[in-house]
Amino acid sequence: MTSATSWLCLLRERTAFRRLWLADVVSLLGDWLTYVAVSVLALERGEGLITVSLVLVAHALPSSVLAPIAGWVVDRVDRRRVLVLTSLARGGLALGMAGAASAGSLAWVQALLLLRIALAAFSEPAVTASLPKVLAPPARSASEASSASAPEVGASSVRSARLLADLGAANRLIGATWSVLFALGVAAGGVAAAFLGPTWAILLDAATFFVAAWISTGLPALTPERDGASRGSLFGELFAALSHVKGDRRILEATLAKTPAAIVNGGGWVLLNERAQSLGAASWFGATALLLGALQCVRALGTGAGPLLWARWSPDDRSAWWWNATTWAAVLGVSALALAPSSGWIALAVFLWGLGTGANWVVATTRLQRLAPDHLLGRLAALDLFGHTLGQCAGALFGALVAQSLARPSASAWTGVALGISAWLLLKLVGQLAANREPHASPEAAAQSVR
Repeated sequence: MTSATSWLCLLRERTAFRRLWLADVVSLLGDWLTYVAVSVLALERGEGLITVSLVLVAHALPSSVLAPIAGWVVDRVDRRRVLVLTSLARGGLALGMAGAASAGSLAWVQALLLLRIALAAFSEPAVTASLPKVLAPPARSASEASSASAPEVGASSVRSARLLADLGAANRLIGATWSVLFALGVAAGGVAAAFLGPTWAILLDAATFFVAAWISTGLPALTPERDGASRGSLFGELFAALSHVKGDRRILEATLAKTPAAIVNGGGWVLLNERAQSLGAASWFGATALLLGALQCVRALGTGAGPLLWARWSPDDRSAWWWNATTWAAVLGVSALALAPSSGWIALAVFLWGLGTGANWVVATTRLQRLAPDHLLGRLAALDLFGHTLGQCAGALFGALVAQSLARPSASAWTGVALGISAWLLLKLVGQLAANREPHASPEAAAQSVR
């Protein structure tokens, strides 16, 4: 079955998945409208790359701060309720951002953006943790159930072989959708910022959140499974999730696999904004917004193509090869961006960058959903969110500081690359130590150790 057929079947046969996907589509489109608008506000202030990096921090750091609490909540309450309430709250905060933008107060725009993005700490783990439930195939007869293939080793016992396969197809669809919406959203955001101004782009963003909340109300109840143990305190349950990660090298790798590439992304993101500003500096008013939207659109095409190419190659994801390859593709793309001599080469570098990050996101998310038990999936998804959002912030901030102090914009990308490779090496070491601690490892487990 081809990826396209797989996607169509999932959307046609899984009503709950279709609704979850549609709500995410609407919300993401609005996110990218604001993404360009707020970046342009920062560039127009002319306060240097550090101010630009703070836009990315405002889009990422609040989620990192709230992620541990959000994961705990997602594992305790109906995940449908989490999705509806967070969409409503984010829509209200976006309305406040529009008012601040119309008044010319960048400080208030960023402050409200901090609050709005903080709520993504609840929605992202809720979507990730809900996916296995909304993809559950229709009920089968007893004879069909008994003849079904055994689940993947280490996966939740209730997840059939078909569900494990559907998770890969669903995440590729979500990744491709993210890319298309990123392309459309940043392009539309660039046009809106250039011709209508940032305020209207942010108002459109607010409307998308309210529509997403309405769509999410039609989801079935998504109550988390219980592991049979009594509910503990916030910190007790967080430590239980961390202990589970430390005790299983495969889950450790899947949970933190996005972090090194995210650090690289942070440094590259700062340079990408500077390149757009430099190319548009001598052009007509609004060229920076349009160029930034165009470059982000090219990156989006790469993030969509990456998972599709990966699915075609179908590597054995029991090894660390998938993680190494996707991380290094992102490293090569950002390095090429720092060296690119012209706009054409910049576009090629940005596309390669997108290939790596898109494939990295899909394979890591799918692997985590396949291996993690449902009662821990919200907390583990939140830990994943914590790692890669904090990594983006670190890459952007340190990259901007180094670039501004050296008066060399490309230094932001090289800083992100250096920090990302360091994080990759550290995670390989931690993974190897975790594998060495596993008692009585089977030959299969030994073959999966980090190489």
